[in-house]
Formats: sequence, C-alpha cells, structure tokens
Amino acid sequence: MVLTCLLLTDALLFLSADISLRGTLPDRLLFWCWLACTFFILFQYRRSIWTKVYIVLLLVLLFVAALPMGAPLVMLHTFALGKEVSYQVGRTRLVETTKSPFARPYVSVIRSYGLYEQEVAMLEPDFEIKGKIYRLDDVLLIKEVKNDVRNELVFIFKTGSVIRDIP
Repeated sequence: MVLTCLLLTDALLFLSADISLRGTLPDRLLFWCWLACTFFILFQYRRSIWTKVYIVLLLVLLFVAALPMGAPLVMLHTFALGKEVSYQVGRTRLVETTKSPFARPYVSVIRSYGLYEQEVAMLEPDFEIKGKIYRLDDVLLIKEVKNDVRNELVFIFKTGSVIRDIP
C-alpha cells in the first residue's frame, strides 16, 4: 500500500510539475519493488476469485498494450538501456535525454532540492561554435553564472564557449 502511494505520488508530481525523485535509479527501484510486491501479494491471495480476475485482467491489458506496438515495443526496451550523458554543476544537473525513442534529444536542466529534483529547463542539444556543431558529451567545462537578472550556464568547448539562459 505504501509503495503504491509513493509510486502514484511520484507519477503525479512528474506529470503535473516535472518533479521526481533524485536521479533515475530511485524511480526505477520504486517501480520494480512495487511490481515485485504486487506479484508477491497476488501469490499470497491466489485462491481468491477476485485475485484470479485481477491476474487475468493484468495479463489481458498487458497483451492489449503490447499488441499495437509490435517492433516499437522492442525499441522502447533497448532505448531505456542507452548511455546517459550527464554533468553536475553545483545543485544543477545537466542530462542529454529524450522522453521517447522517436523524439529528438534535448539537454534537460535539473535542479536538486534535497530528496526531490525538478526539471527547470530544456535546452537544445546542439551547440554551434564557428559553424561546427557540438553535443553535451563534447563539453570540456560547464560554469553556472548567477546575477541579479538571470542565471546562465556557460558551456566551454575546444574552440569556444556558448552561453544559455536558465530560469
């Protein structure tokens, strides 16, 4: 029950305000613990008719959800195993990511607030300097510059630097 409440709270906060548990590992661990406990509870009460109906419903919905996906389902699973390019600058974490295997990647600016973190900005993944395109994994150094008017991130590459505003 507690894991279900935590999972629903995390999902609702993420969908409504882009607030999530710190990093991706706690989200994944929470989901897998919830899933394991669900199967454990279903196994414990397997003799109940309502449990059997629930198991059949879960299996049918899983099949129905996977049926129209076909090959993209396999892509989704391999997409989740991809290498993550990430940098930490103070309380700000920069991650080159995408929310779908079919979408263009972007640089997510994530601000940490202790236990939780929030995505505060989405930046373009391409940094152009003197006609050459760089990505986040080409960065040599990132500096966070704060002043009265705005916050900026300075991305330093071999051939120059790029400044991006963040909220």
